[in-house]
Amino acid sequence: MFLAEETPTTALEDRVVKLSKQSAHRFEDQLNGHFWLRECNQYSPLCAGYVAGFTRMNSTLAHPFFCPGDMRVADVEIVIAKELRRLNRLSPALLDYPMPALMMNALERWFPCNTMVGQARGTSTSPAEARSAGTKAILDRGRGRTMKEPSM
Repeated sequence: MFLAEETPTTALEDRVVKLSKQSAHRFEDQLNGHFWLRECNQYSPLCAGYVAGFTRMNSTLAHPFFCPGDMRVADVEIVIAKELRRLNRLSPALLDYPMPALMMNALERWFPCNTMVGQARGTSTSPAEARSAGTKAILDRGRGRTMKEPSM
């Protein structure tokens, strides 16, 4: 390997150094969807880490807000990037909201914990089975960019 070649680790270190050199007033920009749209579109480790932390925090709650089941962080990251792009198309001003609010909205829509619909039809589905079936349905629709949006 030549010294001039850029490794993934070197690229990540360069981005971290660049981020740390930004002025302090730009920190507030990192809290909104505009910043995270750029990061998540580039499949940045920063986005993956943020999504992993957010989903981990939710999983420790007694009553979680969303239930991604056994999905991988990369799959949830794809959903977040898709939702941010959708909001940007609808109105870029929507990305002015704080990222935790945007993520919570998207993840509650994509991965609801509500199992009342299955129970109303007379099925005896446990919450774990419902989450697993929901995850399977999302993955069956296709991985990556081909996933369909949930109906509203």
